[in-house]
Order: sequence, then structure tokens, then C-alpha cells
Amino acid sequence: MLSLVVPLLTLSPGGDGYHQKPSVNVVASGLGPGVFSVGEELIYNVRYLFFTIGEIRVRVTGRLEEDGRKRYKTVAYIDSSPGLPFVDLHRVFESVVSQGFYSQGFLGRGKTRDGWSYVEYEFDDSARTVIIQKGELPSNRVTHLDTVHLKRYPYQDGFSLFYYARSGVGSGIRETIPTLIDKDTVNTSFHFHSVRSKIEIGAVEYPIDAVQVRGTAEFVGVYGMTGEFRGWFTNDEARVPVLAFIKVILGNVKIELKEWTRAGWSPPRFPVRSTE
Repeated sequence: MLSLVVPLLTLSPGGDGYHQKPSVNVVASGLGPGVFSVGEELIYNVRYLFFTIGEIRVRVTGRLEEDGRKRYKTVAYIDSSPGLPFVDLHRVFESVVSQGFYSQGFLGRGKTRDGWSYVEYEFDDSARTVIIQKGELPSNRVTHLDTVHLKRYPYQDGFSLFYYARSGVGSGIRETIPTLIDKDTVNTSFHFHSVRSKIEIGAVEYPIDAVQVRGTAEFVGVYGMTGEFRGWFTNDEARVPVLAFIKVILGNVKIELKEWTRAGWSPPRFPVRSTE
């Protein structure tokens, strides 16, 4: 499963476009309406050592409203680069995420030798249960069906964590979030820093005003991601992840924002007046 929390290992100051600056003027704090923007598309380049190994595309495709509660339809496409030896990764994750940034449903599909496999979560808030169904496509053969009673509630799925991480940027809090991965209940911990950072990426000609998020994932995700993570999110209401390095079994993978579509938005510029 995928966690798009854009985690990474510790970097040395000044290395790979990372410079940390203390500041009390953090814009992106608390829960806010700016994270969800219908039509938003974020495209990330995934690199291992000096090689581009894949691409991640994340979209907010629609909004649902029932009894005054808003939910957002989101989708992620994860693809390995063509021609890579021993790697042919193609996955699609769809999550319905509440306005409070928790999963309301999940469908994950992964390409196999004979077609596609899938896993689906259907949460029942009132009963605090989740129906987990796994199967194969295009045959629609169900290979696993179970109802799990959740001791803690609500839960995140591996993809909805991407939006939950954005919700807490700049708040300065620490928390541990119950997460459903495949059919296992695990934890994902977050430390939302309130320190501004100057981040440089290839897609933007100026240094970006960003805030750091750290944590730990107790599962193995796409590209073998597991364990401690750290990433940088824009210091504005959009809170877009711009740069990350994830710890994987064989080393580190770099994830960097390379394209975006979001009405009226560009990454915020790091202010020149900040102290060095």
C-alpha cells in the first residue's frame, strides 16, 4: 500500500536544496479549507540515486455533500518508468476523504502478471467497523471478505494519509494515527513542526517557503517505504508537499514536485528578510 506522506531521512543543512530557518510566522497552521481544491493535480518525480524510477500523480476529482458534511474524492496514480529492469509498478488508489481528513472509503488496484488485483475498504462509522474485500480483475473473483471491528476510530487508509499530513502542517503538534494497510491495523505518527524552511526544487526558479513534517510509518508501502520519514510542505493554506526523501529497503528515494494544476496557486516564495 501507499503512503504519500512524502517522508525522508535526515539531510545535512545546505545539501540537496534544504535550508532550515527558525520563524514564528508560520501561515499553515490548524485545519483549514485550503487543502482540498477540486481539480488540483500534483505530479511528482521519483528518483533513486541518479535514476528516475517513476512518477506519482495525485488529484482531487470531486466533492460530495450529505447532511451538511463534505467529502472529497481523490485518486493517485503510481507508475514505474518504462524500461526499468525487474520493475513494473502500476497502482491506482482512490480515497473518499472527509472534511476532517479521515478516510470514508478506499479502493486500491495493482497491476499483476494476469490482470489487476484490488482491495476495498467500506467504513461504517456508527458500528465502528470496516468491510475489507480483496479480489482479482477483470474476473471479479473475490479472494478475501471480512468485517473488522476497530478499537480506535476513525481510521486512515494509506492514501488518505497524504491529505491528513497536509491538514496539520505548521501546528507544532505530535500525534499517532490509526491506519489500515491491506487488512492490518497499524499506526502512523506525525510531528508537525512550526519551523520554516527554504526549499529549492527544479520546477521553481525561486526558494520556496515551506514547513517540515516528520514521523514514522509502521508498514511497508510502495517503493518499499517504511520507518521514519520527513517532508516539506508549502507554508500557505494549500500546504502542498514539495520535496521528500523516503527510506526504503535498499536506500533512499527522492520525491519532488515537478508539475501542478491548482487554480490561482503557485508555491510561496521564501521571504528575503528572514534571518540567515
